[in-house]
Amino acid sequence: MREDQLHKTEIAGATCEIDHARIADQTEETIQSAGCVTRLGRFGSICYYHLRADAGLPAKLRILPQAEAEIRLVHLLRGGFAWTTQDQAQTKLSSGEASGMAVPRGSAQEISCLAEGPSELLVLTTTQSDFDLRFPGETNQADLPQAIPISLEQITAIDRFLNPGKPARLKNIFRQIKLAELFVLFLGQADQFNKLPAPDLLRPEETERMRKIRDLLHSCPADSYSLAGLARTFGTNEASLKKNFKTVYGTTIFKYLTARRMELARELLQADQLKIAAVAHEVGYKYASHFTTAFRKHFGVLPKELRP
Repeated sequence: MREDQLHKTEIAGATCEIDHARIADQTEETIQSAGCVTRLGRFGSICYYHLRADAGLPAKLRILPQAEAEIRLVHLLRGGFAWTTQDQAQTKLSSGEASGMAVPRGSAQEISCLAEGPSELLVLTTTQSDFDLRFPGETNQADLPQAIPISLEQITAIDRFLNPGKPARLKNIFRQIKLAELFVLFLGQADQFNKLPAPDLLRPEETERMRKIRDLLHSCPADSYSLAGLARTFGTNEASLKKNFKTVYGTTIFKYLTARRMELARELLQADQLKIAAVAHEVGYKYASHFTTAFRKHFGVLPKELRP
């Protein structure tokens, strides 16, 4: 399905209309509707929405008007495209991008997520009075940056927020810290892009090329890759590939790949009854000992310690 077809698709049967003002601190709830699951919660001054929709199912999240002006971050973790609509203004996101925006008091916001495969969206929101943010180079909160790539640090923080792996007595405070960290990481990423000199700004087609490479690494982390092979496949050269990928995602291709393998390994360890050697193979390691070393270096624990 083409992007223009997706955008015209009737969004029905998977609409969540929610008011997060009623959610008490340190509490969460789950809302289900026609193949779409939305988790909603509050930790400290920050509320979150985590929406997941089945393959090919259009979904819409409508956040009702709030009594105070808010700051919101929207992360499209999976899915083809998302659109945020606020006061007739619309922002488009592609998979792996985030957007920040100031939402005036009394203004509703709609976020539409459309894709051929599964969709996943994470929205963070906080009142401007509760979270005194200063934006890069500007004091005008309407100038928040939009549609910038989600960095590796952000991806890791999101995963650890959604899967804290902490004792019950520490879980809530850990998640509260991760939400605040995501705001800081987003603004740091935006600051990095705002300060790039004009010659270092990537053309839209080059940013899209990096996104496609990132999507390949994300969806097929067990495969073997080389810089030469990736450059050849995506029509660039090794020097440009290394420089541009780091500009967009803040890390090297192989550090990104290792982090993705580790996150997938943790999912497999927590969800399946696979042996450690089988998990190692699933994420691209020939030897279980090499996998165990990498896993402990990344998470600080052995793979067997994450068994349910």
